[in-house]
Amino acid sequence: MLHFLFVCLLVQASVCDIRTRKIPDRLNLAILALGLIRQGAAFAAAGGIAAGTAAGAAGALGQLASASAGGLLAAALPLYLIAVAFPGSIGGGDIKFTAAAGVFLGAASVLMGTAAGLVPAGLYAALLLAARKKTARQTFALGPFLAAGFLFAMAAGPV
Repeated sequence: MLHFLFVCLLVQASVCDIRTRKIPDRLNLAILALGLIRQGAAFAAAGGIAAGTAAGAAGALGQLASASAGGLLAAALPLYLIAVAFPGSIGGGDIKFTAAAGVFLGAASVLMGTAAGLVPAGLYAALLLAARKKTARQTFALGPFLAAGFLFAMAAGPV
């Protein structure tokens, strides 16, 4: 069920990005919440909070936070650095989208998904430039490419 909801949110984010060139924060927050639920459920299922003591529970929550933070930063931080180095290259919504998806997918899978989305996005950009449909300063919706990459990573399974 969580995967189905994740796919629905990816589709909605893609549609919004195509129409408005923005991915709404409410969708990114929904993906983030879904990711936290998924991470928490997976951690609990693996016996993460079975220690039965306050110290064990605190340690388990620390491990859960660490796993979530790894996914959150794995691909979003490099995209943020690119956006800072090359203003206008990557939008903030795309960065937040990647961070939220990272919590859902995990660090390794979000890296694979981001790469799988950026490669066809780069080819698309090159085709637009070659056909003179866009200039180097014009933008296009990156969200659908990222969403497709995330779907690929999800289908490929845990890395």
